[in-house]
Amino acid sequence: MAKKTSMCFVCTGNTCRSPMAQFILKSKVSGDPNMDIKITSFGTNVTEEEMNPLSKTVLKSHKIKMTKFIPKQLSPDKVKGFEAIVCMTDSMMQRLISEGYNNVYSVNQLTRLGDVVDPYGKGIESYDECYLQLDKACDIIYDMLKKVL
Repeated sequence: MAKKTSMCFVCTGNTCRSPMAQFILKSKVSGDPNMDIKITSFGTNVTEEEMNPLSKTVLKSHKIKMTKFIPKQLSPDKVKGFEAIVCMTDSMMQRLISEGYNNVYSVNQLTRLGDVVDPYGKGIESYDECYLQLDKACDIIYDMLKKVL
């Protein structure tokens, strides 16, 4: 029986990077009987009402299954008890730690792939580059999860 765990990805607006990471990792763990994991995402400054259309386009082009998504504002009560809060940048990780959040990591800290650059306001190529980095990162994170769950 799988150990139940929870984690979330965090970016600025919760419209590009963190929801892409959420759906990519969900696609990797789905169907794995040893994975009982809640994966979600939040933003530190949510202003939009839906996922960025270019994020959706890129995920669809890579055949990543998505469910209805509404950006969510990060707050301590929403992540209480989460085993991991994974930020897109080292500076965001440091900010959340300084604000008193626990179990905070950055994609770079976990994967050594560097900060995940925000594609917001850029062209589809930037979103695809972001996807490719997140896909590699999620492979590494999934391998880490398999070792601990």
